[in-house]
Amino acid sequence: DGRYVAESNDQLGIRANEVRVDAAQDSGSAVAAARAPDGVDVGVDEKRFERRGAVIVVAGEVGERAGGRAIENSGLVAMDGTGGLLFGDGASFNNQAGGNFDLRSDTGISHAGGTKGSFANSGTLRKSAGNGVSSITGIHFTNNSTVWAQSGTLSFDDAVTNNGGTFQASPGASISFNGNNARAFGANSRFVGGGAHAINAGSNAFGGDFTAQNLTFSGGTLTGPATLHGSLAWTGGDWISGSTFTVATDGVLTLDGPGAKRLYHGSAASGGRVLANEGTIILKGTGQLQLGDGAQLTIARNATLDIRNDSTIGHTGSGNSGAVVNSGTIIKGTSNGTATIAQPFTQTSDGKIVVNN
Repeated sequence: DGRYVAESNDQLGIRANEVRVDAAQDSGSAVAAARAPDGVDVGVDEKRFERRGAVIVVAGEVGERAGGRAIENSGLVAMDGTGGLLFGDGASFNNQAGGNFDLRSDTGISHAGGTKGSFANSGTLRKSAGNGVSSITGIHFTNNSTVWAQSGTLSFDDAVTNNGGTFQASPGASISFNGNNARAFGANSRFVGGGAHAINAGSNAFGGDFTAQNLTFSGGTLTGPATLHGSLAWTGGDWISGSTFTVATDGVLTLDGPGAKRLYHGSAASGGRVLANEGTIILKGTGQLQLGDGAQLTIARNATLDIRNDSTIGHTGSGNSGAVVNSGTIIKGTSNGTATIAQPFTQTSDGKIVVNN
């Protein structure tokens, strides 16, 4: 029936140079199926899976292992059970255009030892079932297409490269990025859907325009020039480097929570990061926005800085003082206390300040 099945309690070790799962029309080549007792490797020697709608089902309670070899999929790979898929000795998985990799439980993908493996997604990686967490850890994940959490949490705990791909979370589901690892989110990255997205740690380099819906940045560092379309909450962590982060006219950046949000260069006393507001920035919570190394907060004409707390825009203690330049509108409302701009302040002829309380 076009399926490669790892029975429950089996351990599947793929030892072929290449194992393919193709959605192409059946060419009459062999379809391999294997069942083995615990701990026995099943060797697949250049078998090709070419039935239309081919499926690999990984359903074991013991980790299924892809050791040092490449797997290519343009059909459907479905993971069930609790065993997970283990990548060892530089193993790689290429989910090709039109391919689907479906996590149907709270199982995940992890490292089995040796050289770190990799997973490249040019199709759809989906978590369709399980209310818990499915983790992808110990491998480098590259996304060129769509990652979709329909249920539970899909957690990326290692290096990620996103080449303009989409991370989609359905209502009640979430996608998170954790661990002290390097991630690169290229131009046209998208974080969408009615569920939640969270960047919680690591070094996160953005490059170019990106779209966010229900995205929270809570820890780690953010670098690189970027332009926000949609909504982003900044609740912790540092935004560093000498480049500019722009809130576009259709963007809303909300600073919230008790922790400080720090904007600075990171390797020089001046020429710090610029937060350029062309849309809306909202200040909430009790944590300060801190500027260091000559960082700047600029409010463009027709843009708004909405101050809804009694906190301070202060200095990180690093390098030169920052600067706040207002050519738009600063609104102080909601709270009845005092909000303080404790960095050099410039207001152009287009700027205005409105105090509602």
